[in-house]
Parts: sequence; C-alpha cells; structure tokens
Amino acid sequence: PIELAFAKLKTHLRGVASREYEPLLTAIGAGFDRISAADATAWYRHCGYHLPDPSPSQSP
Repeated sequence: PIELAFAKLKTHLRGVASREYEPLLTAIGAGFDRISAADATAWYRHCGYHLPDPSPSQSP
C-alpha cells in the first residue's frame, strides 16, 4: 500500500511543480494531508489485506 500512497503524493507534487525548498516542504505536507483514511483502507484492500469493517460510531 505504501507505493499507492507515494503515487498519490507524487501526483500532487507534480501538479504543484515547486522547485524551491520551503514551498516544496509545504507541498509535501499538503500532499500527505490529501491521503485519507478511506484511501489507506482502499489501498490495503486492493493489495489483498482483509480488514474488519469499521465499528459503527455510537451516538451519546
């Protein structure tokens, strides 16, 4: 699944196309922020891992 996460990050970085250090660091942070828990779950399932269904949230 890490390859899929890095692919999404690299796609974001190519779109930003920053060539300076500070903007690149900012873009990397923003790229990681774009990776959601749903993305990670889908990538693990795509790679053949069997994950438990998330437990339903309980309302107070």
